Amino acid sequence: MLRLSASSFFTLSLVYSFSLAQNCTAPSPSSDFKFDTMNGPWFEIVRIQTAGGNALQQFCACTQLIFSDDEGNKTIGNKDVINSCRFLNPTGDFINATSYLINMGPTAHWDEVYFPGGPPASYNAILAGTDERGVDWFVEYDCSNNAIFGNNYCVHVLSRSPTGFPQKLMDEILVETTVILKLNPENRPVNYTMQEGCW
Repeated sequence: MLRLSASSFFTLSLVYSFSLAQNCTAPSPSSDFKFDTMNGPWFEIVRIQTAGGNALQQFCACTQLIFSDDEGNKTIGNKDVINSCRFLNPTGDFINATSYLINMGPTAHWDEVYFPGGPPASYNAILAGTDERGVDWFVEYDCSNNAIFGNNYCVHVLSRSPTGFPQKLMDEILVETTVILKLNPENRPVNYTMQEGCW
């Protein structure tokens, strides 16, 4: 069985995230997303990824991001992010790594690095809101381009609740991101993250 250590998993992710900001769509950040409500856990509900990122994240279940104010080293970032998932299923080994958000705001844009001086990846919260249950959600888009791996992009739908995301809202989000904003030019498949039985 394939096993990826946290260091190898996120090192490879970093390679695919290194951005030269070429040939990438630049959607406007959402005015409904607020950094002061970002802290705490968010659960990945859906992702659309090109082959680079998906080659790694396809092994993940129970994907979660926990944001917190950076108290350890103010020179690294504005926030810390614990990125975690389980290998293949809810009982698989944890894969964890901490990244740092820098250059945050005033709009819903930030850069992410995994170590001081590392190459930043550019992120935007492009949609945000509250679903019919009163649960907050947002959609993150990032894109990178380099001479080795070409164009790679990701669309992630994140929610405060790991399950029960309204399908009607999801359908609207997918139309907005893939048809209206044209953020999936390679027509990559929609991958629903396994969250049942995780929590």
